[in-house]
Amino acid sequence: MWKSKVAKVLRNSGKAYQSMLKSKLQVPERKVGLHCGEKCRLKCKDKINEISRQQLFDAFWGLSNLERQREFIVRHSQKIKPKYRYSSTQDFRALNTAFYFEVAGSKIRVCKPFFKSTLGMSYKAIQTALSKVSESGVIQGDLRGKHGHQPTIDPQIKQSVIDFINSIPKIESQTKRQYISSEKSLADIYRDYKQFREKDGLAIATSSTFNRIFNTEFNISFFRTKKRSMRSVRKV
Repeated sequence: MWKSKVAKVLRNSGKAYQSMLKSKLQVPERKVGLHCGEKCRLKCKDKINEISRQQLFDAFWGLSNLERQREFIVRHSQKIKPKYRYSSTQDFRALNTAFYFEVAGSKIRVCKPFFKSTLGMSYKAIQTALSKVSESGVIQGDLRGKHGHQPTIDPQIKQSVIDFINSIPKIESQTKRQYISSEKSLADIYRDYKQFREKDGLAIATSSTFNRIFNTEFNISFFRTKKRSMRSVRKV
């Protein structure tokens, strides 16, 4: 699980990280985006300079916690009624959302594009944060990876994989990473595991399950020794 935890910490800190999806997409680090421009009705760029924007960005991603970041977004937004009505009805339109930043003790209203780009976020992420607020004002926690649809693994089969990997001789390093000194690949190790279990007629984990446990439960790499080149011997 350590890889997914590292990726989560990096993601919540706005740092570059590798996606845990099959694509293994490299996600770039977050940055302050461009301001809203000269045509902005609220003139955001004239009220908050680039230094303050960077400070707001650093403070937001320095929270390093999704729940606290959502709280930040909710705390710096407010539902407001539009000034105008539709001509065909007396009902007000749905409430709009106004966004604010606090700079030098002052609450400054900004447009949504300026708010989004200052935090280096997407509109979807902001909308998701706002949708997580219940009627009582409680913000729903991070449920990513907790939807209950994850494939379940028989505990005994999972333990058989862990025990087999633990039985493999390893080379310790100065870091937490361990190394397997072998010319074998992960696929070869899985075949050894499969043969070991088949010999006793025991249940076997699938290769995808074996690989997932190897990559998430352990911090192991393969140590490849360079093959010595054979020198040609001249006959006398």
